[in-house]
Amino acid sequence: MSPHVDSISWSNWGAPQAMGQGQAIDGTGQSGPVSSWPVVTVTVVAFDLGTCDGSTPAYQEVEYYYPQHGDTFDPNNGTNACTGQ
Repeated sequence: MSPHVDSISWSNWGAPQAMGQGQAIDGTGQSGPVSSWPVVTVTVVAFDLGTCDGSTPAYQEVEYYYPQHGDTFDPNNGTNACTGQ
């Protein structure tokens, strides 16, 4: 299961990297129903400015991570925002 991030508040939108804070389910070390897992704050980074369709400016990559677990931004873990892969 790939969690999704809700309620993102962005800063530096339009800069080479936009940073955001949002809410996501944290499944780290969890068992039982997903509905019982905690919702925590995650950091989101949108980066690699370019275009997805050849004309409209867009961030082509996005990554989120859990700083409370010691995670940090790693562009190698990004997801292509244009294709979802």
